[in-house]
Amino acid sequence: MSLNYVITHLCYILFGWMFKNKGSTDWSAYQRALDTGYLVHATKYFKSRGRKKVGFSVRFTPKGLTKISQMLADHSEEMAGRVSHAKITHKRPRSRHASGGLFH
Repeated sequence: MSLNYVITHLCYILFGWMFKNKGSTDWSAYQRALDTGYLVHATKYFKSRGRKKVGFSVRFTPKGLTKISQMLADHSEEMAGRVSHAKITHKRPRSRHASGGLFH
């Protein structure tokens, strides 16, 4: 799994910056992500079955990558805080032996 794949899906799932139209393989950026400068649309030219086509792809800006790293850092600190405050208990596994334990 590539880093680009992970970041793209984070932007789609967590941040709501991107979407795919039904039946399309290309990502599109929501206007708010373009307006804030987190993403840009880059024009791409390609040939398909001998025909020239124009499409676009979504690119992350340095500002967008900075925002992603800040959000992930904040989230990891929040999760670390939850783990440190959680009460951790350790229960001994039940013995499968009739004598009540392995070392009796």
